[in-house]
Amino acid sequence: MGVGAMPVSSDGVENGSGLDGIRVLIAGDLEDGQATEGMARSFEGWVRAGGTLIGFGTQGLDTLFGNRYVSTTHQVDDFCPSGYFDLRPHSLTSGVHSYLHPGQRLLIFSEIRNVSPVDSVEISRLYGSNGRDASRPAITTREHGSGMACYFAFDVPKTVWILHQGRPIAADYDGDGMYRTSDKVVIGANDPEVLYADEILFLLQNMMAKTKQPFVYQVPPAGVTIPDALFHWGGDDEGRAGSQLFSSNWMKSRGLPFHINLMPNSDGQFALTTEEARAIEANGHELSLHINLFLKGHRHPLDFDESDINPQAEAFRRRFDRHPVCANYHCTLWTDWAKPAEWMLASGIAADNSHVHVASPPSNPINLLGFSFGTSYPYRLYSDHTGENKRIDFLILPITAYETGYTRDGYTTDFPLVRKVVDIAVRYHLIMDMFYHPVCIQDYPACRDAIDQVLSCIKENGVAVRHMGNDELCIWWKERSESVVSDFREEGGGIFFTAECGYPDGMIVKVPLGKARALAASCDGSDAVFQNREEFGQNWVFVISRRGRHRMRVTVGQ
Repeated sequence: MGVGAMPVSSDGVENGSGLDGIRVLIAGDLEDGQATEGMARSFEGWVRAGGTLIGFGTQGLDTLFGNRYVSTTHQVDDFCPSGYFDLRPHSLTSGVHSYLHPGQRLLIFSEIRNVSPVDSVEISRLYGSNGRDASRPAITTREHGSGMACYFAFDVPKTVWILHQGRPIAADYDGDGMYRTSDKVVIGANDPEVLYADEILFLLQNMMAKTKQPFVYQVPPAGVTIPDALFHWGGDDEGRAGSQLFSSNWMKSRGLPFHINLMPNSDGQFALTTEEARAIEANGHELSLHINLFLKGHRHPLDFDESDINPQAEAFRRRFDRHPVCANYHCTLWTDWAKPAEWMLASGIAADNSHVHVASPPSNPINLLGFSFGTSYPYRLYSDHTGENKRIDFLILPITAYETGYTRDGYTTDFPLVRKVVDIAVRYHLIMDMFYHPVCIQDYPACRDAIDQVLSCIKENGVAVRHMGNDELCIWWKERSESVVSDFREEGGGIFFTAECGYPDGMIVKVPLGKARALAASCDGSDAVFQNREEFGQNWVFVISRRGRHRMRVTVGQ
């Protein structure tokens, strides 16, 4: 989301000291009895004074949220939806839900703590796992004094976790004959073009924005330009000689970055020569590993292990004198739950680009846009209970736009899908994976025409897109997660904050302004590039902060 977080102790809440300087607090899934009367009084006074309190199935604070507890709906299976919800017209839901599929409801993967509104406003309706109207709210909001209390009837972190990570692969669930990331997908027959997890984050952003909370924008600046979206370009060479340099040269001719995953053959050798590798690097492009799990003659479905990963990572290092950064598995193979990510990390690999955009079938789903893991943004996996559910320092770059813009049926172009990809990326400021195989760029003029059409569409729409390779995206995303916006205050028509970022190009901070607009911006007293935008139901200012630590000011007016 681009905001930092810190824990607040129950003692700090009870005596009020833990709430000093905090504008937004997430109470989480407190159980009955954990929220004492003293804590409830502190929360009430803090919200009345202007704080925003957000609860996820929180017990013990129903009066503050403006609700009355009714019952609990238990989840039958962790990896099956326990319910659905829609978003009702409200300033908090403005601009959040899919314009492509407005009738598609969002998904819940947790217990549901059902409530009845008393003096709250329902902004989301709850539906049962059978799709029937539960006649209860899924999300409510209550304005109290100068602040606001928002209640989700379900466990948001668990829901997002299940959407991102999917279910453990213990069988070939989709029946395609292989254990693949498509077997992890939990959205079922619901539309894959909907951002199930991201829409929840957009809604939380709108709730936090009521306090003018600054956010680190998900896209870095492009010089002095504030981009509308980020596209990262890459694909797998399938072990075929000649395709890598051809595709690299062609992508360079379009001014585009490119990331090529190299697959070893049955002898463990790579089709790319060291001379070709140097030429590709001279083009400014990236090389990494395409893990081939067919080398040992595995029969599918297969259950591979760490011994299949490290030898190929070592072979890549010996051949090209570098560590693979973002790699992936041939045919998007996967097993277990998070183990393949842990094995890649143990082999020196930092990220994976194997999580598919749509479920199987089809086995090779070209010319499709999808967010089957609920998001377009990089995310991290968590270990299972044997690892105490710890977060793994390893990124997943989900596949989203896979060979889009042309078909294999006569190899004709499909430019309407290209426009859809660009439009949704720009509308929500997505990080879009533009996945094109080098062999397809070499073999199919329609593939090259599709990529050209992406660039034409960007130009015709007058939007700005930051382009990079997968490895560079990993660097940016980790730097973004370590960036800090602090010391926020409003004073005399100005908004002041400190921005700290280690990414070479700096970062963009976005600040919600309500109905106001930014008139000027400065970085350490010098003019800073800024842009006013109207989105998600209010005005925002986007301002560029250079690398390092800087004191920022935004001058605000009507």
